[in-house]
Amino acid sequence: PTDYTFVDADAGVHTFSGGLVPLKSANNRSVTAQGVSGPAVSAGSQSGINVSQNTTVGLQVLIQGETNAGGKMTAPAGKVPAVLNFTAGAPFSVVVNAVDTFWNVTPSSSPATVMVGTSDSFATPPGSRPLVSGATTFSTILVTAGAQTLTATGAGTANTSSNITIKAGTADRMLVVLPGEAQVQGKYLAAPLGKTGSPNGILAGQSFVASVYGVDAFYNTNTTDNTDKIWVTLSRSEENTSELQSLTNLVC
Repeated sequence: PTDYTFVDADAGVHTFSGGLVPLKSANNRSVTAQGVSGPAVSAGSQSGINVSQNTTVGLQVLIQGETNAGGKMTAPAGKVPAVLNFTAGAPFSVVVNAVDTFWNVTPSSSPATVMVGTSDSFATPPGSRPLVSGATTFSTILVTAGAQTLTATGAGTANTSSNITIKAGTADRMLVVLPGEAQVQGKYLAAPLGKTGSPNGILAGQSFVASVYGVDAFYNTNTTDNTDKIWVTLSRSEENTSELQSLTNLVC
């Protein structure tokens, strides 16, 4: 509450009509009143105030490195943020909490099972798990480089994680993309791997551009690999021979 200046009519007593609104659940909280001007007076304090969680209104998704901060209403609300950078294919943990309006973890919710999905269309969703005392932990793997998120649904309002940056792993193969095709990062299970479309027809004597990418096991471009030399050849299948075209730098 705001500061208050006593007047004679108060007779030494003032009630703060707005009351106190604690936001963070915790035991043994205390209230202290002290003078800020006028005659010197000793502060008064009352301890032993226990603040319990309110009813469950929804879920909270915390990515590995983040922690819950019940009562924190400034952005990012309800959590202590962290740098969320992970390598494609590397597992990391995801915590889902049932929370009240003020982001305090609540011990029960209905339903008690939550499901987590992902914006990464080429990754396997984490799936569903029961909440135990209002929380559960998933282990997940994302495979597509770029910004990704995870969303939890189930009890009350769904919640989407902070943005997660997925980085390409070490380049261990090359991907050739021809006119008519387009690179698709993260597409590592279904043919054509790492790309979509079909090559355009080419006339005899016609030049064309072949794009070569240094990619990881999930066909993400490793943008740090730009010094390796590569041979580019054109195969003539009718003669089972190859015609050397050029020696160039791998450009990602």
